Amino acid sequence: MNERIKATWLLILALGAGLTFAGSVQQTEDPGVLLRAAIEKEEVEGDLQGAIELYEHIVAKYGSDRTVAAKAQLRIGLCYEKLGFEEAPKAFQKVIDNYPDQAEAVRTARIKLAALTRVKAIVQKVDQDLSIQRVWSDRSTDVLGDISPDGKYISFTDWDTGDLAIRDLTIGKNRRLTNKGSWIKSQEFALFSKWSRDGKQVAYIWFKPEGDNFELHAIDLEDPKPRILFNDTEYEWVQPFDWDPNGERILTGFFKGGDTIELGFLSVENRNIQILKTTKRKYATNPPWGFVVSPDGRFIAYDDEWKQDRNNRDIFLLSVDGTQEFRLIDHPSLDYVLGWTADGTHLLFGSERTGDRGAWIIRIEDGEALGPPQLVKSGIGPAYPLGITRDNQFYYGYNLQTSDVYTMVIDPESGRILAAPKIVVRHYEGNNFFPDYSPDGKYLAYTSLRNSLPMGSNTICIYSLENGDIKELDPGLGRFDYPQWRPDGKAVSLEGTDKDGREGIYLIEIESERVSPIVQIADDERIFAHRWSVDGRTLFYTKGKERADDSRIFRYEVRTGMSEILPGSPDDAKDIDVSPDGEMLVLLNRSRKDRRSLRVIPSGGGDPRELYSFETEGDFIITPAWSPDGEYIFFPKPPATADADELVGGAPADDLWRFSIKDQQAQMLDIKMSRIRHLSAHSDGRHIAFSSFGRDLQFSEIWVMENFQPKANDQK
Repeated sequence: MNERIKATWLLILALGAGLTFAGSVQQTEDPGVLLRAAIEKEEVEGDLQGAIELYEHIVAKYGSDRTVAAKAQLRIGLCYEKLGFEEAPKAFQKVIDNYPDQAEAVRTARIKLAALTRVKAIVQKVDQDLSIQRVWSDRSTDVLGDISPDGKYISFTDWDTGDLAIRDLTIGKNRRLTNKGSWIKSQEFALFSKWSRDGKQVAYIWFKPEGDNFELHAIDLEDPKPRILFNDTEYEWVQPFDWDPNGERILTGFFKGGDTIELGFLSVENRNIQILKTTKRKYATNPPWGFVVSPDGRFIAYDDEWKQDRNNRDIFLLSVDGTQEFRLIDHPSLDYVLGWTADGTHLLFGSERTGDRGAWIIRIEDGEALGPPQLVKSGIGPAYPLGITRDNQFYYGYNLQTSDVYTMVIDPESGRILAAPKIVVRHYEGNNFFPDYSPDGKYLAYTSLRNSLPMGSNTICIYSLENGDIKELDPGLGRFDYPQWRPDGKAVSLEGTDKDGREGIYLIEIESERVSPIVQIADDERIFAHRWSVDGRTLFYTKGKERADDSRIFRYEVRTGMSEILPGSPDDAKDIDVSPDGEMLVLLNRSRKDRRSLRVIPSGGGDPRELYSFETEGDFIITPAWSPDGEYIFFPKPPATADADELVGGAPADDLWRFSIKDQQAQMLDIKMSRIRHLSAHSDGRHIAFSSFGRDLQFSEIWVMENFQPKANDQK
């Protein structure tokens, strides 16, 4: 527990001894102090009802301090949400109605209100006709597949092996269409499958680690032998979007790198390509999506950024010969394609135009919209579209595997857990990753995902551990993750790509938000990790080929702007950290083999020395972290096999370990959670932050929506 907050709370209790809280508080109360005490009561003590009473007291007595009152009202809603009470939506609505000038609180309340609306709507029928039901949710559920035209099968990636598979929805059984073997045997995998209109073939992409590229394959269900349709290694990415109605061509996106996307039809028979459209993109990881061919084969619907704004997307129609293009949906909000109705008379799309993310439908005739769109279902949230069947059933999925930033308290000497892990950041809960403590221990930098859709974007957040305030930074990069504080605490470095797709390490100043490149690398390379030296004069990073085992440690000298390989660096160095005295680096390999090795190497170069090794399956990120006194190295240990018996929420659980430099022994700590990653040790030696899927991992879900198309008399 934070000692300052604890002392404040004890003082409040002393003042109110023997009396009700409201009757004992004096006029000299500091509402900010009371708010922090209420948060402590909610999050540390778990007394939600008591916290609600304290928040209500703040709202009632200190309404003139609108910032504090809005935060208190928002947290009332959060408490009710945790308790499962119906008062939660009302509490969030009060934030919106009573504090319109408090933008951050209102935005969070809207998000929470929309999420609660979606959950409520999912379990109910909205009206007499529209129906929604869940059809699949277990450990194997994958939301990046496709529904067969007859609605009987879902194609997906079986992540136990990486094979292409189908699920028979009538009997609830899965069957693999490819057979590549285990991850240890082969690191190839399938992704983004699409059914032909006759339901006889499936197109998908297939990763080839030796060439570090994706191929476009197709497979016939009656004779399941994969056929390679496209394998040009000059393209970093290729993706099948849809089949034309006659099954002769596949609408495909070709991504060569930089800011260019080529859209065209690929002939299944002779592999010829007809490019329809070449487009530019502002953000390297934010391409146009949708790309669905109308049932009559005349038009392609897709969504794209408008006015260079990633939160403003419109929907367009493109003729299949590429000669005509129309703006179908023109609205200052996020609009994106979900699919064509079976008869081709309507387009189903998602939109945030009313504040939450809903499903809308609009009538189309000869490439033109007839009348305004109609709301089909509000609060569908971040749904991944899986297609619409011949019977007009819309299938979609939710990726419910969330990540949060946790902190825990440990006894530095014994390793005993003094305070169990708790979620420290509640803002955009379930979408937060990669924490790093500031050098003075007052802040946490982390990455927060702002959209759970392919066009989603990240934000760098600076969280105050003293008052819970959050400063959001948008570096304007295409992709960015893994924030690391510069030792002076005035800037954060990031791994990512600029708007032109150039990968590297970038620096963002906290106050000015000015962004500048530190290191930029070749198109076929990737940064795996980076850490600053203690004096901030050197930046250590690991670099190698994308998805290849080969990776070495480099050091970048800030004064000269030059990089060089660290002498003695092994060729499989991926995840690293710098010792508190700056003398050593610890490194863990991310090999696709089953053996992980914890090693140290002098920061000036030299021979690496192994400290500890263990067995695990897969190439998971396993970030090591030195304790502030340099006595221990913390690291998570995933289970030895993916089908381990020890599960948390249905998924294999990680253990947290530490290695003693003095005793040369490894010690398992009393923590078991799903996907413990991105460790950061606080300067006090007691607190550790990390990302995790949590203790109760949720499975992804597939749902089906029926009877959503307007009736004939409703279309007039």
